[in-house]
Amino acid sequence: MTKPSINLKGDFVQIIDGQSAPTKETRHGLNPANLQEMDQVPVATQQDLDRAVAAAKKAFKIWSKTPYEERRESVLAFADAVDSHRNEFQALLTAEQGKPIPQAAYETDAAIEWMRGMAQIPLPEDVLEDTEQRTIISRYTPIGVVAALVPWNFPLLLATGKIAPALLTGNVIIVKPSPFTPYGGLKLVELAQHFFPPGVVQSLSGDDKLGPWMTSHPGVDKISFTGSTATGKAVLRSASSTLKRVTLELGGNDPAIIFPDVDIDKTAEKVAFFAFLNSGQICLNLKRIFVHQSIYPQFKEALVKHVKSYTLGDGSKEGVTHGPLQNAPQFKRVKGFFEDIEKEGWNVAVGGKIDSSEGYFVNPTIIDVPPETSRIVVEEPFGPIVPLLTWSSEEEVIERANDTTMGLGASIWCNDIRRAHRIAREIQAGNVWVNTHFDLTPMAAFGGHKESGIGTEWGANGNLVKEQAKRRGQRTALVVPWQDIRLTYEDLEYRSSIAAKALLNAGLSHGDTVGIFAGNRFEYIELFLASARIGCPFVVFNTTNSPHELCSAVARSDCKALFIASSIGSIKTDDHVYQVATTTEVGASLEQLIMFDRSPSRELFNCHRYEDFLNEGTDGAITEEQLERAETRVQPADVLNMQFTSGTTGLPKVSMLTHNNLLNDGRYVGHAMRLTQDDVVCCPPPLFHCFGLVMGFLASFTHGSTIVFPSDRFNAKQTLDAVEAEKATALLGVPTMFISELEQMESQPRKITTVRTGLVAGSPVSPSLMDELRAKMNVQGMLIAYGMTETSPVTFITSLDDPDDRMLTSLGRVLPHTAAKIVDTKGHIVPIGERGEICTSGFALQKGYYKDEVKTQEAMRYDEDGMLWMHTGDEGYLDEQGYGFITGRIKDLIIRGGENLSPSEIENQLLRHPAVREACVVSVKDKIHGEVVAAFLQACSQEKKPSDEDIRAWVLQDLSPVKVPAFIFWLGHDGVDAELPKTGSGKYQKHIIRDIANRLAGRRGTPED
Repeated sequence: MTKPSINLKGDFVQIIDGQSAPTKETRHGLNPANLQEMDQVPVATQQDLDRAVAAAKKAFKIWSKTPYEERRESVLAFADAVDSHRNEFQALLTAEQGKPIPQAAYETDAAIEWMRGMAQIPLPEDVLEDTEQRTIISRYTPIGVVAALVPWNFPLLLATGKIAPALLTGNVIIVKPSPFTPYGGLKLVELAQHFFPPGVVQSLSGDDKLGPWMTSHPGVDKISFTGSTATGKAVLRSASSTLKRVTLELGGNDPAIIFPDVDIDKTAEKVAFFAFLNSGQICLNLKRIFVHQSIYPQFKEALVKHVKSYTLGDGSKEGVTHGPLQNAPQFKRVKGFFEDIEKEGWNVAVGGKIDSSEGYFVNPTIIDVPPETSRIVVEEPFGPIVPLLTWSSEEEVIERANDTTMGLGASIWCNDIRRAHRIAREIQAGNVWVNTHFDLTPMAAFGGHKESGIGTEWGANGNLVKEQAKRRGQRTALVVPWQDIRLTYEDLEYRSSIAAKALLNAGLSHGDTVGIFAGNRFEYIELFLASARIGCPFVVFNTTNSPHELCSAVARSDCKALFIASSIGSIKTDDHVYQVATTTEVGASLEQLIMFDRSPSRELFNCHRYEDFLNEGTDGAITEEQLERAETRVQPADVLNMQFTSGTTGLPKVSMLTHNNLLNDGRYVGHAMRLTQDDVVCCPPPLFHCFGLVMGFLASFTHGSTIVFPSDRFNAKQTLDAVEAEKATALLGVPTMFISELEQMESQPRKITTVRTGLVAGSPVSPSLMDELRAKMNVQGMLIAYGMTETSPVTFITSLDDPDDRMLTSLGRVLPHTAAKIVDTKGHIVPIGERGEICTSGFALQKGYYKDEVKTQEAMRYDEDGMLWMHTGDEGYLDEQGYGFITGRIKDLIIRGGENLSPSEIENQLLRHPAVREACVVSVKDKIHGEVVAAFLQACSQEKKPSDEDIRAWVLQDLSPVKVPAFIFWLGHDGVDAELPKTGSGKYQKHIIRDIANRLAGRRGTPED
């Protein structure tokens, strides 16, 4: 995208009807760190407001009828433009608001994320009733002209947080920045003119008179206000004269309740952060800290220690953690609380005075157990001064926490998660967190109770299948060339509704499992969506399973219905069908066996053709009303999919993944690929794995793209045929798939020019492979994703903006709303750059392993702060920029003479060799060293195979001698098989490969040192 031209360092103008609107009168803001005057800004008149409202009314007639997808693309383009100017916006924020550079960077990032996130939220149209008597439909309709009154504490984030939802829902908006912080908001709206028609996004800059003019103007249809409770009440009174719709996000007096089982130091550090962030100028700051009396002295000491570590100063200076208060009225109000310290005789734990300075600086202060009726407890200071209080019983602290006129947020800090959740349900606040605070997302509604506001902002709920059908309509959703199938989004909605009714007709209900054993075919998708619609977990079985393995997997997952293809690739499934139908342990749960393509070759009990099964969805007894009732029972936390883990380390476990897990993971992967409705994603990876189902289908489906499944089982020629025929813009696969495709292109040259990006998982991509993909397929950016089945699957992903040294060697960075840490064998976090076990946390963590609580608790563990982490079993490290690097499976480490060697490190070095296309490193037993390094290599077809000594010399260039392979096995040479054992998702089965290496090494004799 071309970076829009805009000067963020001067010429601050208001925008009316797409044009700069100068005013006779101007004013200026102050830099709160030094009280220096900033640039002049306009002061709007009532005539300016009338003109802006008239322009908005005119624009609304067109914008409200603009298709949702066009509105969405405009918002996303606007977000990209803000992203391209992020550094300038950060500097502007620090200058006008006073917050330090890291906090300004956070606000800018969040402003961009909020727009992008809200652009992914569906606007469902729900049929509440459809009977002979009546049809009731609930839908979102635009209101008209929205006036956004933006506060001074988050002038950029809260502006975009009002602009994006208004525009996405078809409204037009007039933005009024705070007179204290007008600069960023004015530039934001000026930048928006590049992406929206005149009158859709306008700005007015003014003084204290402008707000009341806007709230009472008869042409304004909705007020969105964020600010103090007192001003909010005035806004409500003013708006009541014309009965406008009003959303108020007002003040808070948020309590934190600290239980005695917490890690005192770590919890104190976090509580201090959330109490004094932005120098206490956030409605969601912690403002009352209740600490259990048994740990009060220790907690106070830890809290004081962390507060003393803060650096107060000009936010533009490096190392400053806390800036000034933003304006003179707020500075005066906070000074009043400091005057009460002496007047009321409060005890001070830290701080307690305001030093003279050239700006509005206030030292962070903690009041030690003030009276419950004191002003510091009852009121919201909106500054860096908080009371520290004690409690002894749950009933007492709940009553005290709720004893306030406000109810915006609260947090419970407790290692006993069940106890914390029980207490949280008793707290009267719109947002209650456990072991954290102020953790917001554009996906969730945000609002307060009591005098903390009216209504909510952000978030929505809806049935994704129905929503996409209404939004995308006749756009192609799914192409399956080998079945000669093309389905639109409307087709998928209709066919999945028929399949859902057929499942209900067959006796399945919410929570019953539905299984499938098939290749990549259109029925797979419609059954997946059908099961999702009625809350039936969809179990996917690995197509490489033997009949015995399939029977075992069906029994372990308690399938009530199983769908089987008559063939998968060239493999017939007759034996699978027969054993499933006749095995006793399977019969305990299985009630329905349905075959695609044809009837079974032998007469079997309760086995049907898929066509006959679907007929029950159209001709059976289940009505649309019954389907809708079933759909209403489905919740985001319900299990959507059950996947068998890859089995690289032994018997696969059954991972339970929820709607929330998979839809969000797919959405974020698609966002990383920058998918739009114009993209065509070619997906050869199998649907029985998260790669095909989530990174492929759901990433495409949530972004309105088209997905192509070229073959039921991977076939390089069919994949390339599909890329050419469908003009694919994205190509997915594991490295071996790309290698096969390149080899196919050598034997049958073709010109591929449409593929702009790709996505790889399972194994590293060598520089030589990336060079070939760029040269022969025109792939400019190849994303690398990392995760595991249990994390839905992606937790790390690279960016299309990453340089090659990051794109090809790292895992990328964590997804939004995801955390990662590296721990040692005792569970302690290791320093940056040091190796340890990769652990991840966040929305993507599975619900658990099906019927295996022991394995669940082994893999998923709460830390001392009550945060749940997935222990991946992978070894890796993080660098200072937040990029992750994997060094191998902990179980795969090679222990040579007592030294731990990382197979991944050696593999990466081997892959850098221009003649090496694939590399797999394992251990081989050795009498002297215990274990030594063995490497399986595949040569690039266009390169001469190097000698073993060349390879050893190559490794020795950058790695120590102990990491040089003692054994080198070339695939397809000297009795070595042409392929290594892999899982169905393309990962090396190293526990099997180790056995192969030991057998081959035994034939060769003594290793080379």
